[in-house]
Amino acid sequence: MKEFFRRTLSGVIYAAIVVASLLGPWPLFLCAMAFALCYTMHEFYRMSLGSSYKLERVLAIIAALSCFCLLFASRMAWLDGGWVYFSLLPLLACMVAPAWKSETGTYGKMGYICAGLVFIALPLILSAPLVLRAGEFNGLLLLCIFIIVALTDVGAYCLGTLLGQRPGAIKLAPKISPKKSLWGLFGGIITGVLAALLVSRLGWLKLDLGHSIALGALLSVVAVLGDLTESLWKRYFGVKDSGTLIPGHGGLYDRLDSMLFAIPLTLCYLEIFGLL
Repeated sequence: MKEFFRRTLSGVIYAAIVVASLLGPWPLFLCAMAFALCYTMHEFYRMSLGSSYKLERVLAIIAALSCFCLLFASRMAWLDGGWVYFSLLPLLACMVAPAWKSETGTYGKMGYICAGLVFIALPLILSAPLVLRAGEFNGLLLLCIFIIVALTDVGAYCLGTLLGQRPGAIKLAPKISPKKSLWGLFGGIITGVLAALLVSRLGWLKLDLGHSIALGALLSVVAVLGDLTESLWKRYFGVKDSGTLIPGHGGLYDRLDSMLFAIPLTLCYLEIFGLL
């Protein structure tokens, strides 16, 4: 019971921070997303690299953070978009820094540096175009994505627990996540679509019925894929959680794994159909 209250309280605090950063003034979002970007990359590098390549991981985080901040500034019309390219400087320094190490035989570990930039940094950086349009901040769209993904997880858990653990139930990826089943996927899609319709009905998601259903279904699927991807990393490195930042929930990467797929998917969908 104590663990349940601990998990519930930390979950409520996490949700409150998300809501406040997206519905409050833009400095709150900038600070919250900058922290999420840096700390999630830190968790991934600690999980994959241990105590090695400290300088390179710091340079990678600086490159990602500078890219996000410069993109944010350009979307706010404070800077020309070309300034974003300056974030390549710490990235280039990161790539060449191991040349001065006494032991260069582990340079292949730089692949994990690149993985952190692709799997974590890039999706979070792409949150900027979703909340900044015409120099104005509006986090309601990104909040809708959080809501859809969160309710997808609830639906997947409920239907997966009810029907997915029965004998003969088809598993999604039994070697990676034995408890995930097709029933859970169906439950996630149903609740994801219903959540998209709800936020659309409330006027938070500015999409028509067809696009709301399509986006809700797509987000439900990629949310599961994001979770499976993190499970692959954790199983490969032999860890249960990415960290201990959020009591009862694990690390920040454990909370954001689905969003790391949902953010790029939403941006692509809205750009393709000219809805952004």
